[in-house]
Amino acid sequence: MVEKLKEFDLGSYIECWGKLYVLKVKISKPFLLDGILNMVTREGTKVLSYANKRSDEKIDMTLIVGARDVGELTDVVRDLLEIEGIDHVSYGELPYKAIPLKYYPLRFHGMRIVMFGEPVLKSIVGGIKKEYGKTAGPILLWNIGYQGGLGVAKEFKEKYKFENIEDYFAMLKLRGIVLGWFVISHVDIHLKNNIIVLRMTDNWECNMVKGKFKTPQSHFIRGIISGFASYILGKSMVAKEIKCIAKGDNYCEFIILEKHKSGNQYASTV
Repeated sequence: MVEKLKEFDLGSYIECWGKLYVLKVKISKPFLLDGILNMVTREGTKVLSYANKRSDEKIDMTLIVGARDVGELTDVVRDLLEIEGIDHVSYGELPYKAIPLKYYPLRFHGMRIVMFGEPVLKSIVGGIKKEYGKTAGPILLWNIGYQGGLGVAKEFKEKYKFENIEDYFAMLKLRGIVLGWFVISHVDIHLKNNIIVLRMTDNWECNMVKGKFKTPQSHFIRGIISGFASYILGKSMVAKEIKCIAKGDNYCEFIILEKHKSGNQYASTV
């Protein structure tokens, strides 16, 4: 039985020192910009980001500010309104904690990590399918994933130099969990026939459309698996999805075959 993993909210474990606010300032004297930044940055408030919109000689300034409490921010607002050339100041609380911007970029075991939230990924996948069509869209996603799978396998080979193929798939399972790709729950490798059966739960690509389709919907992840297996085995391999959470199954299951045995390599299933 596979142990159910607990959800981990990264934002809850980052050092926070207050609440997050959006501060809007209307300025009629542009030379005040630098002074405003200096005024807002105090012991109890910090400017995390800002942007300006200019119209003639007037400026609308938007600042993302962290404050220990709302009292600290109201003091800032009061002082700003006393300055000639600042016409209006308003603020609103954002539903997030203020995170100090001390570290960039994010790394895992020395490797740079670039994170995208599920709404972004859903928009990318849906946008590609819409722009390129029901046939070309999945093919493009598969090829993007395939190149990514090759890259992951190449990195593993150079870094870990394992002797056994199963060790590479064990490392892929770890990478998938750490980066939020998927949870591999079962791998069965048949080297005699060059066939691999791989089962995963919570595949993000299919989870976004869970139970909404009658056919398997893993294209990007299926490409990653195909590229990964191809590089590790040194043969052209193609993953076919025979079970999928997008069509109501409890997990996604893939059969990874040699390309010449797989038929249409872009077809999602056997």
